Amino acid sequence: MVKYLLSFLCLIYLTSCATSKVKVVKQLPIGVGLDTLYQSAFIIGPLKQAVFPLLDAAIFNQKLQMRSDEIMNLQQEDLAYIENLLRTKLQEIVPIVRLRSQFNSKNTHPSASFQVKVDNQHFPVIFYAKDSDHLINFSTRNEISSMSLPDSISQSNIQNHTLDHDIPTSMIIYNRLAVLNSSVLGISGNMRLETYIFIYDRNGRLLIELHGFTKPELIKGNRLKEIENIWHQYDLLAEMIKEKLQEILIKN
Repeated sequence: MVKYLLSFLCLIYLTSCATSKVKVVKQLPIGVGLDTLYQSAFIIGPLKQAVFPLLDAAIFNQKLQMRSDEIMNLQQEDLAYIENLLRTKLQEIVPIVRLRSQFNSKNTHPSASFQVKVDNQHFPVIFYAKDSDHLINFSTRNEISSMSLPDSISQSNIQNHTLDHDIPTSMIIYNRLAVLNSSVLGISGNMRLETYIFIYDRNGRLLIELHGFTKPELIKGNRLKEIENIWHQYDLLAEMIKEKLQEILIKN
């Protein structure tokens, strides 16, 4: 009992210490200006499930897996809304051009939102917003980590994309829910909303990489309302991303 209590208190402490933040991973090179951003893809990826502690995480993940359809429905329903929300925020500091998709030439509505199936048993769908291109390779991983995500965007894909559209830059936005950890016996876990932004030049060179996170929330995992509350913090995250990107652009 003492062990469980200490674990739970530790999880609460970690949650209280964490804050919402936007981290600059790759800074825009000095002297390189960005007058306009060309949005190539806006994506919602699979929920990232807890990994540690192994047994406890497995128990906690089962509760989320039972709600997987509801979670994916929530994301799909809000896809257009959050895409417009972030784009509107960023347009306060720099013009944004949303490109028409050429993902599937046989599609009679190529500009519509679409889905891509991935090898993920419980969260098997990637959601692409309207006018997105399919520029991320999910074939080798069923759960993209923040570290491997840039490697899943090939330089040749970006080069071909910018050439096809005759644009100087390409911006890819990847969003997801993520569980950071779980308590003993999977009673609760820390979940947050994450957004990753990658901006490339026409040669596929990464110019800017931003990682945005909301403050982790302690949840039970079996209540959809808890997850909705985290998902609906996107407006806060969008504002923080706008402020951080503005700092970068001002320096150049």
